[in-house]
Amino acid sequence: MTNEIDILRQTISEYDKAKRIRLKNEELFEHLCDSVYYLIKYSEKYSIPLPKKSALLRMISRADNIASDIHQPKGNTKKNNQQDNSTILKVLVRLLDITLSVFCKVMVNLDQLLFDK
Repeated sequence: MTNEIDILRQTISEYDKAKRIRLKNEELFEHLCDSVYYLIKYSEKYSIPLPKKSALLRMISRADNIASDIHQPKGNTKKNNQQDNSTILKVLVRLLDITLSVFCKVMVNLDQLLFDK
């Protein structure tokens, strides 16, 4: 009986950890999307050209669609879920890479505007 209770407690604990990780991933996704949108608006406001802006917008849209699909269970198999998670991770990593690249370029341009005479 105690083994079953211990297993149940451990299972609940692991579920809680997975739930917290999922919430953090969702929070990170929203933060990354907001950051990219901010950079796009900033670049438009100050006429800073963004390389591959349309590709960046497509990636955000795709990541948003994937995130929406996660919230709507479809009865996917475990393999499909792993593929979906892998795709989301790839999109988010690529999005983060582009966000950091654009942010660095914006900061360099801002630095030049403020400190070059």
